[in-house]
Amino acid sequence: MALNMELGLTGEARSWKETAKQVPFQAQQVFISWVFIFASITLLLGFISLQSLVAGGTSYFVKLGNWFGVVSCMAWFLGFAVLIHWLIRIGGTKGSVLGAVLKLIASVLFNLQPASGTGGTAGGAGIWWSNLVGILFFHAGNIVSCADMWVPQQMPSVAAFEPAAAAAAKAVGDVGWLD
Repeated sequence: MALNMELGLTGEARSWKETAKQVPFQAQQVFISWVFIFASITLLLGFISLQSLVAGGTSYFVKLGNWFGVVSCMAWFLGFAVLIHWLIRIGGTKGSVLGAVLKLIASVLFNLQPASGTGGTAGGAGIWWSNLVGILFFHAGNIVSCADMWVPQQMPSVAAFEPAAAAAAKAVGDVGWLD
């Protein structure tokens, strides 16, 4: 049984399935979602490994800490690269693409610390500055995405679906990947 929801702009009731079909290139969005879920899980494993290290652990799990970070950051990179492709494919706004590009750069910077840590830099801790610069890029990307949502604009390739779909596609691209 499909649950119905009411669309705010038109007031007509539609199922979630019908509404989801309006997202252009839906399979690409589903792929991005799964990549980010995987990235989040590996990032969480990295933090759990770090906490185990701080608690004095020496297990194999603790030794995998930097590798969890490397895998996580590679997944973030893939996800943001595909998100940029999707935004360009649907005719996304310049602000939404710029926000995603800033987050893509952040994912590269975030990867420098665990990658250099696996090589033994700073006793396995890796370089310190990349996470600082990475978070600045990531939050700058969030600010650009949020500012872009305040600017009224029409996305040409999505507008053919219907106005509600254009608004939904923009929201998925801008809000869906805020941290």
